Amino acid sequence: MGMPYKVDTPDAAVARIATEQHGVVTAKQLAEVGLGRMAISERARSGRLHRLHRGVYAVGHRAPSWHGRWTAAVLACGEGAVLSHHSAAALWELLKPIDGSIHVSTPSTSGRAAHRGIHLHRCPSLSTSQEPSPSPSYPDREGGRGRRLLTTHRHNIPTTTIQRTIDDLRASSLLPPHLLRRAIRQAEHKGHHLEGVKSDRTRSDLETAFLPPGSISFEDDYARDLDLRSAGYNVLRFNDVQLEEERERVAADIAAALTVSSTSRG
Repeated sequence: MGMPYKVDTPDAAVARIATEQHGVVTAKQLAEVGLGRMAISERARSGRLHRLHRGVYAVGHRAPSWHGRWTAAVLACGEGAVLSHHSAAALWELLKPIDGSIHVSTPSTSGRAAHRGIHLHRCPSLSTSQEPSPSPSYPDREGGRGRRLLTTHRHNIPTTTIQRTIDDLRASSLLPPHLLRRAIRQAEHKGHHLEGVKSDRTRSDLETAFLPPGSISFEDDYARDLDLRSAGYNVLRFNDVQLEEERERVAADIAAALTVSSTSRG
């Protein structure tokens, strides 16, 4: 005689859903597994659910990861919503996450409630002629700009594609220029060809500042280093992040190299 089939308890079902959504669930999903308003309120009072946005909860913890925060923001904005702008750039690892409002785009903001901590963008080109799909997972969509693919999924989070993310950032004033340039460089380093973006193929603003007219490819870096060392120069390399976030260490490294060079000449 086989073992009887074990039906999930509501809490087990909630845990399973939350596992697939970076630790967050919607009130609609809670209702679908049999938890009514009273049950949700009781779990919120006991610390088993924590309200992040209207109708969206973190399960069992107050501090969701960035992926959890992004998922919660998208779910809070309803059907067709996707992560966008610099929040999408962080999801794609083009930039580090930026504190502040999470950016979400939808085909229309009509009838959508405002949510604290979410910057909602209306993007009609995200609309599609396909049949709508159930929340929270949406299929890849096409729309606008020559029917180019505009949205996709990354880590199970609906988001704008890298191309659309860069397009949105270039069309807005949300990022300082150096962060926009960094996002573009990171996309290119990941092997993405960006339409409509002219690149000098440099890895930092400092490298751009020292470029002579014309382009210099990365392939001859080592050859140039060898030539410079042969001419008596000590070559030090620092990436964009080090130059902006580890300035004291970079300065100390340069000072040490200058001291060694001065001593050797003396």
